[in-house]
Amino acid sequence: MIGPVSGAQVVEKLFAGDIDGRSEISVMGSGRFQKLGDIDSFKVHVAKAQAKQRVDLHAHTEAKRSRSSRNTKIIGVSVVGLLVAGAMGLAMQRLAVRAPWKNADDLAYADLIEVEAPVITRAKARAADEELVDYPGGVARRQTDKPGQVRPAVARNDKAPVASKSGKGQTETDESDGLQM
Repeated sequence: MIGPVSGAQVVEKLFAGDIDGRSEISVMGSGRFQKLGDIDSFKVHVAKAQAKQRVDLHAHTEAKRSRSSRNTKIIGVSVVGLLVAGAMGLAMQRLAVRAPWKNADDLAYADLIEVEAPVITRAKARAADEELVDYPGGVARRQTDKPGQVRPAVARNDKAPVASKSGKGQTETDESDGLQM
């Protein structure tokens, strides 16, 4: 540092660490350079600056040590967590494959039982439906045995008109839907 510098600026530079007790300075007008630690007016400031530097170094070392310890703990917990998760995964896989809750018969016949998926198709109209209702009357509906083959219609006259209970002597007639009363 060159030039006239006030005492306060020298103390600031001393505490900032730019200069120390071995740095040489010259008092204005003397022309002779001396170590800063040898000048009586700066001895106390040099001692304080050295103490501050030791405290700062100790604090920096402790902070570095605590960060290192914290990082080691985090890595350790992470590794243990991954190992536990891996062990749990393997245990669950073995339980799923070996199934200790099933008996030997279930396991022995498990490969022999097959279930096919259902086939879903669209509904189709029948070519010739069989009549499920027996319509009385003179002409029977045509019925088929096989699709495409038609049997001849046969008249059914086995049903005789029934006398009504009213005693009027008239026979009951067919209703509009073809059923008899």
